[in-house]
Amino acid sequence: MKSTAHSNVSDWTLSDPFGDFSYDEQSLQRIAAKRGAGLTVEELAFTVFAGYLPAGTYEECLPYLPAAYDYLRTATPGADDGLPDLWENLFHIWVPENIENLRRDGLLEGVVAQMRGIFHERLESWLRTGESIAMAANLELWCMNFLCSRLVAEDHAPLLQKLLAGGVHARILLLQLHPASAPLFPHMSPDNEACYFTPSEVRSTVQQCLPESLLPEFLRTLRTDAQTLFESRKATHKLMEYWDIQIKCAEKHVTK
Repeated sequence: MKSTAHSNVSDWTLSDPFGDFSYDEQSLQRIAAKRGAGLTVEELAFTVFAGYLPAGTYEECLPYLPAAYDYLRTATPGADDGLPDLWENLFHIWVPENIENLRRDGLLEGVVAQMRGIFHERLESWLRTGESIAMAANLELWCMNFLCSRLVAEDHAPLLQKLLAGGVHARILLLQLHPASAPLFPHMSPDNEACYFTPSEVRSTVQQCLPESLLPEFLRTLRTDAQTLFESRKATHKLMEYWDIQIKCAEKHVTK
C-alpha cells in the first residue's frame, strides 16, 4: 500500500527517532507548527533532513520535501551558507537512505526529477553569475554529487561540456574531477554503491571530455584567464590562491 503521508498531511510532528534533538524538543515543535511554511535552511538542512540523523521518520519527513525543493530553487548562494548542506543532506544522504521506501510508495521518480530539475536550473544561474567564493562552493558540491549519482541516469557529456566552456571556476571543477588531479572525493565514499558511481568511474567520464593530449593547452589558457580576472579585480585573492593550487597540481601531472 502506498504511503499517504506525502499527499495528505494532518500532522507535521517530528518524533526525533534517533534522539539527536532531545536537548531541544521545543525547536521541533516550532518547526512542526510552521506546517511547511517559512522554514529556514537551518531547520531544513540541519534538523528535518540532518544527514544520517534526521529529526523525523521517513513518513514524517515527506511533507517537508516541497519546502526543501523551494528553498534549493530560490535561495541566493552566499546569502545563506546552509544551501550546499541542504543539497547534500537531502539528495546525497536522505534520498539514498530511503530509496526503497520512496520506490515502494511510487515517489522515487518524482524526487529524482526534482533533483535533476533543480540542479540544471541552478547550474545555469551560477554559470551566469561569474566568479565568487559563494558560487564556487555551491558549484563544486552540487556538481560532484550530481555526477556521482546513479539515480539521475542521464548522459553527463552535455554537463561536462558546459563546464569546459564555462568560467574559470567551472573549468577548475572539471580539472578537479580529472585523473590529472589529486583525489578530491573525501565525501564520496557512500556505502550504497547502487546509488553512486565510484570516483574512478566519474574520472573516466571526465577524461573522455578532456583528453590528456589537450591538458597542456587547457591549463595554459586556464592560468591566463584566472590571472586576468584577478588583475581586473573580478576575483578575490582567496579565490585566486585556490585556483593556483588546483592548476599547479595538474601541471605537475602534465610535466611528469
